[in-house]
Amino acid sequence: MESQTCGDSMTDCTLLSTVHGRDRRALRVIGKKDLQAAVKYGHRVRTVGPGGVRRWKYMFADIVYVTDDTSRVEVTSWVLPVEISEVPTTSGDIGVHEESARKLRTSPHLCTSHIVLVVDQSGSMRTCDVVDHKTRSDAVYGTIALDLIGRQIDQADTALTDAVTLIEMRDGATTVFEREPLTNTPEGQISHSPHTRRKNASKPSSHGHYIPALEKAARVLSKDAGNKQCALLLLFLSDGRPSDQRRESMAAATNAAGAHGKFSNASHGDSSILSTTISSLSSKLSATRTRVTAMTRIAGSR
Repeated sequence: MESQTCGDSMTDCTLLSTVHGRDRRALRVIGKKDLQAAVKYGHRVRTVGPGGVRRWKYMFADIVYVTDDTSRVEVTSWVLPVEISEVPTTSGDIGVHEESARKLRTSPHLCTSHIVLVVDQSGSMRTCDVVDHKTRSDAVYGTIALDLIGRQIDQADTALTDAVTLIEMRDGATTVFEREPLTNTPEGQISHSPHTRRKNASKPSSHGHYIPALEKAARVLSKDAGNKQCALLLLFLSDGRPSDQRRESMAAATNAAGAHGKFSNASHGDSSILSTTISSLSSKLSATRTRVTAMTRIAGSR
């Protein structure tokens, strides 16, 4: 157990940290001064632990901190995740979306762009070390929803012929949905799936094998072969070295084939690099889609 004494100043506040509390803070990237600020300035409410043990819960900024009844011994703490508001949709919106999805799946050649997302959901994605997000998995899904799907929609640069596919990677690969129109409906599925409807299905677990996921992505993209009006983006998101292949070689092979391949190594604990990379790819997709559409129109006018 570690102890720190406190008085009037923030650094004078007495906090006795149990081993459990210290380890949880390290895992969740919460500093000692964050807890001192929670006790000194936060909102305090009574709570009860196992066996009816009286405890206090302090809430300040995005920190939740639980102590014993004396407010001197730390029990546990966690960072509140960023909440992504669900975009409201009407029954009419859903009907249009479902009909468009049916057309795209039966006639893939109608697609004007196709984003294929492969998201690592191996056990390490449960780790709580990304600022402003509960887990690495939440950070990835939140960034996709806001900086890729949401960005495309907000720019009013999409049509019902622009599609997205989501594949999750564990020991094997699971197609969550395929060739859905790029509307608020798939955005809602992506940003809320770890918390609500797909909470159990998308829970990170086991290992992360690249090959099954890449093979499934290749099968999905093969349906776009020969479609010269379709801009393609394959986005592969993982938090570590694969169990069956090196990552850097993927980007090199992509560039060698004449496409744009990029490997970015985001620091754990900081989601800004991930956000910047995905935003950049979103912009490149928009530019490619515009260029391909223009070329198709020129070819059709000849």
